[in-house]
Amino acid sequence: MATIAPNQITQRPRRDDDGGSEGIDIDFPAIWNLLRRNVHLIGGVVAIALLIGVVIVMRAERLYRATATVQIEEQSAKVLNSEDGRQASGSQEAERFLQTQLSLLNSRAMAQLVVKKLNLASRIPPGPDGRILSPQEREEAAIAKLQSSMSLTLPRDSRVAQITITDRDPRFVADAANAYAEEFIQYNLGRRFGETSYARTFLENELGKAKKRLEASEVAVVDYARRTRLIDATGGKGTEDGVRMLTSSNLMDINSALGRAKVERIEAERRWRQAQATPALNMPEVMTNPAVQQLVEKRALSTADYSRDREKFREDYPGMRDRATELTALNNEVQKIAQTIRGGLRNNYEIAVNQERALASQLESLKTRTVEEQNKSIGYNILRREVDTNRLMYDGLLQRFKEVSAAAGVTANNISIVDRAEVPNRPFTPRTTMTLLSSLASGFALALVLVGVRSRLDDIIRSPEDVASALDLPVLATIPSHPSRLSMTEVIEGSSLSEAFWSLRLAVERTSSGGVPRSLLFTSSRSSEGKSTCAYAVALNFARSGRRVLFIDADLRRPTLHRAIGLPNDKGLASVLAGETTLNDAIRYSVADRLDVLTGGQPTRNPAELLAQPVLASIIAAAEQSYDLVVIDSAPVLLLADAIALASAAGATVFVVEANGARAREARAAVQRLDENGARLCGAVLTKYDRELMQYRY
Repeated sequence: MATIAPNQITQRPRRDDDGGSEGIDIDFPAIWNLLRRNVHLIGGVVAIALLIGVVIVMRAERLYRATATVQIEEQSAKVLNSEDGRQASGSQEAERFLQTQLSLLNSRAMAQLVVKKLNLASRIPPGPDGRILSPQEREEAAIAKLQSSMSLTLPRDSRVAQITITDRDPRFVADAANAYAEEFIQYNLGRRFGETSYARTFLENELGKAKKRLEASEVAVVDYARRTRLIDATGGKGTEDGVRMLTSSNLMDINSALGRAKVERIEAERRWRQAQATPALNMPEVMTNPAVQQLVEKRALSTADYSRDREKFREDYPGMRDRATELTALNNEVQKIAQTIRGGLRNNYEIAVNQERALASQLESLKTRTVEEQNKSIGYNILRREVDTNRLMYDGLLQRFKEVSAAAGVTANNISIVDRAEVPNRPFTPRTTMTLLSSLASGFALALVLVGVRSRLDDIIRSPEDVASALDLPVLATIPSHPSRLSMTEVIEGSSLSEAFWSLRLAVERTSSGGVPRSLLFTSSRSSEGKSTCAYAVALNFARSGRRVLFIDADLRRPTLHRAIGLPNDKGLASVLAGETTLNDAIRYSVADRLDVLTGGQPTRNPAELLAQPVLASIIAAAEQSYDLVVIDSAPVLLLADAIALASAAGATVFVVEANGARAREARAAVQRLDENGARLCGAVLTKYDRELMQYRY
């Protein structure tokens, strides 16, 4: 197969080292063209989907929805202590508690309470057979219907539950949602009141038992004390060390008194020993005695007066004798008081000794009695501890019973209504706008899917890119579509198509480095793809550029060129191949400036045999010697052998493809057949292309 010319470059996506595409190139014009080609399919599918949406809206049942929200706080009732009922628990316990509350809300018992409150059983119609339902059957039907219309929602990490009711009656949905919330609160209060009643009954029974045990233990203590002649010195109140008996108490008191007596005796003995070893007037007790201090002061004054008068008078002077007598009396008085104080210290010592001896003797007597009492008090202490335990239990139960009795009438609840349900003013479903928009979007999406599937299954060639990818041939030119009423000459000469045919001539001229081939064959996969028009336009344009051109109509089965340009067809290529005339006689000279034409001639029954003769190659060779370019219009490739014979004799072959008409599978088969039989393909031409896609763009 001929390679693509150097000046015709096919753009392909660049790839990196790992073979992945560097970027995605979206061909929006191709997408728009695909949608435009399937606009009727898209419109039909969207219209059907919209019609279905309208039918759904018209036939759908109008349902209303109302929602009431309740807050559920975690709370646990306690019986045997007075702590607050609210407890902080772990996340798992809290989640389990909330799920339990939701299960209670969704239970049949709750639905039954709502049915009775709203008297929903009376709204149940008779059975399908007209049979009157019994009250129990109506109630069961009402419960089932209510449960089917009710839904619960508890958002994550929230304690606010939503109770939603859906039904055809707007007032009913609001009443039912509010009734659910109210009955749930009453149900919860009833359960709490039942728990409180049970607690009171339980505490009352336990309190009676505790009272009997306390009375029996107190009687046992008194009987034991009477039998053992034990006397409680604490008066039944006890101490931190327990119960203390009378003998033990006396022993402890005597022991304490004996300790104090020993201290007093030691102090008295110290003072007495000190008094014995010290002169009487030097004892601290004498020196600190007020009477002694007065006498000593008075004696000092008398001594001073006596000494002063002695300087004036003799000792036998009467006044001096009186003062001497007074001094002697004062000294005697001081000595007498000092001796009296010393005697008092001795008496105190002897008293302390005697008191210590008496207490020690009494202590020894109490020790024996205390040992006997301790043996007896063991049983007493056991009974006494039992009394204290029973009293403590009795007091605790009594306090808890008072608290429960006081809280019995309190209606505190862990369930509260946050938002009450209101009567909806419009139905929840059908949502006309949303349904129609959804139908429209669904129809458009389905249409896109169908367009995609159709584009995948449809192998019709529509664009130059399709030609390049399907046939692996360079696209020489793209010829726009034109009205079918125009003649070949009008098509070629038309201002909108002349530049396209002129570009085809330039592309043919650049197909090889050696210039234009001497002979050029135009063929296609099937008929009516525009190959004759393209061939004649190329021949005409080359002739106008100064070359001598021969156009050969080699479609011996359906020759059309002579009619298009108004030439007779009594003789032509068929006549030359059959030997009926010579080539020079069959050529129509000067059809246009420097353009000669060899028509097909009269149709024959077996064109393939004529074209398969060796004379065909000699005719083309002779024409190449006489003309600068020989342009040959051939029959289609598929199902015919005409084009195969012509392509093997021609210098180059141009394959013509009709846009939106030729199938890639057929065109590929035709190109492969030409290639297998030695055809030298130089490119392809896309004809009848949509004029709108030919607009200049980047």
